[in-house]
Amino acid sequence: MPAGNSVSGNSVHGRRLTGGGGSRALGELISGTGKLLAQGAVEFARRVGLAPSPVRTSKGPATAAGRAPTRWIGAPDVRRREHAGNGSAASAPHAGHSRHHRAPRDGGGSVRPGRGRVLPFYLVLFTADALLGRLAWIVTRPITQGSEYPLWSLRGAVASALGDAFLFGGLLALVTWRVVHVEHRRFADLGLASPGWGRELARGYALGLAWAVAALFIAVAAGWAAVSGGVRQSALVAFTPLWMVVSVFQAGVEEVIFRGWMLSLLVRRRGPCKAVLIQALLFGCLHLLVDANTALAVLHGLVFGVFAGLHAQYRRGIWGVIGIHGAYNFAAIPIIAVSGGGRYGPAGWHYAAVALTGVGASVAYILFKRSAGHVRFPR
Repeated sequence: MPAGNSVSGNSVHGRRLTGGGGSRALGELISGTGKLLAQGAVEFARRVGLAPSPVRTSKGPATAAGRAPTRWIGAPDVRRREHAGNGSAASAPHAGHSRHHRAPRDGGGSVRPGRGRVLPFYLVLFTADALLGRLAWIVTRPITQGSEYPLWSLRGAVASALGDAFLFGGLLALVTWRVVHVEHRRFADLGLASPGWGRELARGYALGLAWAVAALFIAVAAGWAAVSGGVRQSALVAFTPLWMVVSVFQAGVEEVIFRGWMLSLLVRRRGPCKAVLIQALLFGCLHLLVDANTALAVLHGLVFGVFAGLHAQYRRGIWGVIGIHGAYNFAAIPIIAVSGGGRYGPAGWHYAAVALTGVGASVAYILFKRSAGHVRFPR
């Protein structure tokens, strides 16, 4: 903090806080503090790529000229092939646009050689998931007092929401540090710089809700599950806003990690199809940490990972799949609560959801193949 903003005793800028002068000094203190907080927020946004960086020109001081959004590298672009080999000086990044000696970007942001290894950092995330999950359980144990509470009860909702915020907040901090400080990319480069992201998110959320309900109808029609229980309508209405926010946050962190960070790096090294399969396999393996129905959870994660990877590449961003994933998780709470009986009980809905997700992955594969005909798919 600059020396001029220091506060010593009851004086500010050398003036006593008495009478009218004190009021003016207090106002200046509040104003100065607000400016410092605003400057800090803007600088943080610039650091993670959510605000344009100032560009210095030869004619004057820095200006807030924004740069064009960076294209996500998870989606292949035929234009890159057309311009390959064009070693013109104009294509080189201008020195004035570089901050902290960052590596030059091409498309979705370049990663320094040797800094793009996926598996070691995935193992770090896997370990962090296990440790943070255990710590979250310890932190929320005083709320539940060691008992199991349903998610639509007050204790269960509060404990689970705090646990998810602790767990997924920690994972988000890790991947943000990796992207910004190790790979020297913007956080927005992880498929988040899509135009019309709000429409993508809303469209995906509607699709995810319809998907989950359709899976319930399929499970009931096939005799795999039956509607045998219920959730009080008042409880459902009371906790709906909380679970909508929590489910989108949880899904958003997972999509940033797997479809935003991991997929974008794997596409560079392995091509789009192998990249989709690898990240889907690792996403499924993360569900080994699920306590109940582990094998089914891994299978569900694997199939959904294939669909989500193809969808993210087809839509050239991850906002849509964040909406689908978030709505899917949100709808699963009351659906699993009312699913019982039948051949498989509550697991019957999961079987139907896996089958429906497989159909969705097939459709996404066809759409992506048609939109990227220049990509060679493995036989």
